[in-house]
Amino acid sequence: MRHLPVRSQVHAAPTGAVTRTRRQPVLSRARGANRCCHADAVPGAVTGVPGAVSGVTRFGDSVSLAFMGLDSRIVCGPAGPLTQIWSAECDSPTAFSSLASVTAGIGFARIRGTWAVHLRGPATKATTMMCSADSEYFGADFRVGAYLPMFPPGRLTNLRDSVLPTLPNGRILLDGRAWEMPTPQNLDVFIDRLRKEGLLQVDPMIEELRYGGLRTMPARTAQSRFVRAVGLPLRTLELIERARRAVRMLRAGRTIAEVALEAGYYDQPHLTRSLRRFIGHTPAEVARGNVILGL
Repeated sequence: MRHLPVRSQVHAAPTGAVTRTRRQPVLSRARGANRCCHADAVPGAVTGVPGAVSGVTRFGDSVSLAFMGLDSRIVCGPAGPLTQIWSAECDSPTAFSSLASVTAGIGFARIRGTWAVHLRGPATKATTMMCSADSEYFGADFRVGAYLPMFPPGRLTNLRDSVLPTLPNGRILLDGRAWEMPTPQNLDVFIDRLRKEGLLQVDPMIEELRYGGLRTMPARTAQSRFVRAVGLPLRTLELIERARRAVRMLRAGRTIAEVALEAGYYDQPHLTRSLRRFIGHTPAEVARGNVILGL
């Protein structure tokens, strides 16, 4: 069990990450700025399952809960380089299975009164984790191909988070600057400032590479570019997305045999192996509904 839900492993900040302090950015929302978030969060991250988590460890990626001590909501949906902003609270120790995911992101965790800021990468397997009592979390999931070049997603995969330093006044140190700690409601402004400063980039070719629309680039060059921006090979991304699609089909009432055939698995054992790896549960467990999943 891991006890720091937003990518629990803590690493030292990169050497030389803080060499000077420049003007501190302010996170007031500029007039006319692209507004992703809203004043009122949308409760119930999982359709039909009150209080379930639509992705914790971002905490906005998919999870299954063993107990109902964890409550989450989607603050806002896709916009610009983001797929979603989420927030969650844990009122009692709760075990859950963090699902495999294809996206990178940033997460903020308050545990025992102290905030930590995690940059995390994709995950190639499900991991059992634990949230602490009286803790809270929020964060943003980046779209596929969005990343911070200072922290390549391939170096952050599978819980190898980079934890950003924070000052006594609560500000975050990044690229030698002190940034105001955002909230779930203005995290999109924080992300937009990172983008304008060149700290967050979106590779414009990733969507074409992902769906086979770019055929002029040599295969080896395309693969290298995809892994640099996403942190995963395209084939691994496709396997994870297929497993998540299979879960949605099972939760919609399709039989295991139907899902194995329609999702492109060789047979039911192949489906079972895939879901054990990427979801942390068997197809039968998912189909019975005795685990809570947020996709």
